[in-house]
Amino acid sequence: MADKNRLSQVASTDLSESRLNEDLVYWMKTKGSNYLLVVLLAVCAFLGWNLWREKQRDTVILAWTDLGEATTPEDLEGFAKAQAHVPQIAMLALLAAGDMRLQQLQSGFLTQPVEGQPQQPLDETARKIVQDAADEDYSKVVELAQTVAKSGSTAPIVVPALIGRAAIAESRGDFAQARAMLEQASSATGMYTALGKVTASRLASLGSVERGVALPPKAALPVKAVIDPIAPDMSGDILRSLEMPVTNPTPAPAPTVAPTPVTPGG
Repeated sequence: MADKNRLSQVASTDLSESRLNEDLVYWMKTKGSNYLLVVLLAVCAFLGWNLWREKQRDTVILAWTDLGEATTPEDLEGFAKAQAHVPQIAMLALLAAGDMRLQQLQSGFLTQPVEGQPQQPLDETARKIVQDAADEDYSKVVELAQTVAKSGSTAPIVVPALIGRAAIAESRGDFAQARAMLEQASSATGMYTALGKVTASRLASLGSVERGVALPPKAALPVKAVIDPIAPDMSGDILRSLEMPVTNPTPAPAPTVAPTPVTPGG
């Protein structure tokens, strides 16, 4: 009896396994290829994502290298245009370009000093061109910062750009615009206390810059007192005493003429 039950269990087990294999084969034939395709697509997407990230990382590294090699405002502006898809790098390039142009305005020369080459001074026309270009660079920095504001604080780059725009406005004599830029920079400092101190200092000194420095009239300038020497100036007498006396040479005596002898009978 026990053997019959055991044989019955083995037979039913074999039948169940057979049905399971048939169901698996049927599932593989009908739906298995679709699920396998989904798995392959997921693996390909993962590999493609990693490859894209590596390529982006290499592109950013190359961009940082190119940024360090730029030496003129024009190079930096062209680099920022080429790297517009990376706003962080483009902002730094434009900020550096604006700072270079601001240095040109402060120095009064268009080119940096190079040994053996004369510097090109800024005339009125070139000065206006540099002012407009610098203000445009700083303005683009602020615009780009708005596109990446959600990814983190942009105060470390926005505040210097606004201060740069204020400096350009000061160079134009537009102190109202300069004050507006500094006030905007002050409100954008956030938790960066060092930037807040710099902006506050610029605001405090703006009034004196606007009023200008009044030079006192010549009559109000102090006159340097002339102090008489304690002892008389003996330098002239000492020098004269050291001079050798000049003596005229004694003329030689004139030769005497001998008398003519007298001959007898003459």
